[in-house]
Amino acid sequence: MRSDRGGRPPSRDELYPEFSEARVDPKTRQLCKQVQRVLASGLSGEVADEALQSLLVDGVEPAPSASRLRVVLLASSSTWTESELRERLERAQGWLRAQVAQAVNRKRAPELAFEVVCLSESAP
Repeated sequence: MRSDRGGRPPSRDELYPEFSEARVDPKTRQLCKQVQRVLASGLSGEVADEALQSLLVDGVEPAPSASRLRVVLLASSSTWTESELRERLERAQGWLRAQVAQAVNRKRAPELAFEVVCLSESAP
């Protein structure tokens, strides 16, 4: 695949713009870090659901802008299935978004889109 610029191949950023961190402005990056801290705190102890307490916040990134954030959560316990965790997150989403709204200084709290990654323990 060649680009229209002088026959040189396209750069990684041209091929995969969604993975380019250079395109995320500093304020959005700061918002993502702040939301990550708030959610990690909320999930680790403030929420009453044991399944949600078992989740770890791996990362937060704009999807595609700061008005909607993709939250990647790691589930290391095999006690709950991915679908159960998604259901519980859906039920707690309003509360989690309210926690974010209290912590961030924005006109509107961003929407949160959760992605659960189940980590399976490898056999020795």
